[in-house]
Formats: sequence, C-alpha cells, structure tokens
Amino acid sequence: MRRPARHSQGQEQHSIEHSIEHTRSLPEEINAATKQTHTRLNRLILARLPLALPPHTNDPSTYAIGLLQFAPVYFVFESVWLALLKDPTLRHQRKWALRVEVEERTRMILERLYIPELLRTERLRQDLKMLLRLSHDGVEERMNRQDWPRLHAFTAHIESSVSTKPHLLIAYAWVLYMALFSGGRWMRAKILGAGANFWDESPHSGSDEKDKCGRGSSLSFLHFDGLQDGEDIKQDFKSRLSKAEALLTAEERQDIVREAQDIFRHCVLLVEELDDMMAIQKTTEPMSLPQLLLKHLLPMGMVDLLQGISR
Repeated sequence: MRRPARHSQGQEQHSIEHSIEHTRSLPEEINAATKQTHTRLNRLILARLPLALPPHTNDPSTYAIGLLQFAPVYFVFESVWLALLKDPTLRHQRKWALRVEVEERTRMILERLYIPELLRTERLRQDLKMLLRLSHDGVEERMNRQDWPRLHAFTAHIESSVSTKPHLLIAYAWVLYMALFSGGRWMRAKILGAGANFWDESPHSGSDEKDKCGRGSSLSFLHFDGLQDGEDIKQDFKSRLSKAEALLTAEERQDIVREAQDIFRHCVLLVEELDDMMAIQKTTEPMSLPQLLLKHLLPMGMVDLLQGISR
C-alpha cells in the first residue's frame, strides 16, 4: 500500500513543478533561460569598458568603435519593428521595408508594446555623428565599410528570423531595452565619470545645447526622456508586456525564449569580434619616433627583447 502512496506523492510533486513552470511570466522565463550567457556577457563588458576610458585612453575613439559594433543591432531591430507596424517614422530609418504578412493578433501585440521613447536609433546616430565628427550619411558610410562578419551575421539573422516569426521582436525588445535600464545605467555612470573634457564637451554648456536626457551630447544613447530617468518608461513597457503575453501561444513563448538565448550568444560573439578588431588595429598603429629609432639602430632581436621588457 505504501508504494502507490509514494508514487502518488511523486506525481503530485511533478504536477506542482509543472504548474510553477507555466505560471512564470515571460520575462521570468527569459531571464532564467539566459542567466548563464547573460552573466558571461556582463563580465566581458565589465572587463572592457574601462579600456575605453581614462587612463587607458585619451579620447573617446575606442568607445565610438564599440558603439559602432552594437548600433546596427538596434538600427535593424527597430527598423524591422517599424516596418511591420508600417509606422510613418520609418522614413527616418533604413530605406527598406519587409514584405511580411503579420496576422492581426501579432500586430496587436507589437502595437501594444511599441513605445516611441524607447527607440534608440536616432540617439545612436546622434552620438556617432558627434563622436566620429561625421554627417548622417557619413555615419552610414562608415558602418557600411566595417568588415565585421559576426555583426553582419547577427543583423541578417534578425531580419530573417523576424520575417518568419514576427513575434520574435518581443525577445529583442525585452533584451535590448531592459539592458539599458540595468547595466546601461552603470555604464552611463562610468563613462560620465570620464569628464566633459574627455568627451570634448564644455562643462559650462547651456541647457539649449544639452539636457539631462542627453540630447545635444555624444552620450544620449543611455539617457531617456522625462524626469524619472526612464523608470516610468520601463514600468510602462513591463506592464504592457504583462498584458500582451496572454495573447501568445505556448509555442510562441518558447520561440521568444530561444531567440533571447540567441541574442545573448550573438552579443558575446560581437564582443569577441570587437576584441579581434582592436587587436589588429593595435598591431597596425604607426610606430612612435623612439620605436622607429630602435628599429633602425638596433638588431631586430634586441628590439623585441627591449619591447618585451617594457611591457
């Protein structure tokens, strides 16, 4: 008689666990599924951000290169979203539109989640224009010249996956926007700590040039409109998602969770690609006068030895 009782308890426990699994919100499912890769990405960024700031560098060019690596992800994601909604502001984004038929239920979800204040494309363009001292077209040309296979693979993946399953945009919205409210705020504090001179901005500039939301500066990407530093926008988005996720099927939820995992994996690859690119750039930098003198006045073996000691 005891064995059936134990079996019954096991079934009851499995039923409870199964119930708990399906009562978690979609964000909770995403966060649980991406925890390991998310932690790895955070560690990579934590280790590298200081290298783009004093005393490791005297200008924001390294930060600008990092921004160039990730900006197209936001450009493509937001352009796809606007294209699917046929938003009139698409004319300010990339000049293409997806030929995708979106069912009314999915369109309704995407419309509910769309908050213009979350969009980062124009802020990224502004930052890159100021950091690189380029025009709007110059920024586009600079990005098109970048030979970054992993970045191109990621942006192509966004377009192709969302063309097949438009609901995957929810994964991008959650991962890319929520990142700005957590780690993004820490990053902002660090980069602002470099001082106005480092960013080539006057510490005495008036409110007509820049404001607390970052407009008019080269650091607007990590700022939000409003008096609450975007906290109200974040809560609004989370509230909308909480209501909208009830319209998703179980299969769609699984798709979104898997896509969120892919997003973090791609972001890790982008950081690694940035490492490779910076290493190549460092080896191709022109030699200083002392290095040139050493090269021509001493045997090569001695130069290598002295450079090794100096490191």
